[in-house]
Amino acid sequence: MGQSTAQALRDDGWNVDLIAEREDARGLVEALASRESEGNRLLFPASEIASDVLSKLAERGWRVQRVTVYKNRQLACPDPDWTQIDEVVVTSPSCARALADCFPQLPSHLLLSPMGEPTAIALQELFPSFRLGPYVLDKRRTSHHG
Repeated sequence: MGQSTAQALRDDGWNVDLIAEREDARGLVEALASRESEGNRLLFPASEIASDVLSKLAERGWRVQRVTVYKNRQLACPDPDWTQIDEVVVTSPSCARALADCFPQLPSHLLLSPMGEPTAIALQELFPSFRLGPYVLDKRRTSHHG
């Protein structure tokens, strides 16, 4: 988990003893992989289409139980006034795919700003001619090398 999720949990009274350096599922795997794994159990609440990267912990002796807690579904495509929009913040790879489904020909003036590396990769594949903005994480911007 990242800083924002950790703070939200603390605000609700939970103890947080691990914050991944990289704020995505791969970062969580890297952080947990360094811990003693024998007998450790992990509940992985996720969407039905979430990456299965946390299953890699099972290869290291963790008992991982994945639970689908929500389903992604695409709604009717909106009709935005693109002349009034400069930037699109894209929150996940599934959001990037939905954006591409609704708007295969986005206006070229837009800046697409991914929320994390997996989303950046999806945007690069779906909109290869677009310049990506910096990653958007936890209400701050970090530089993006792409």
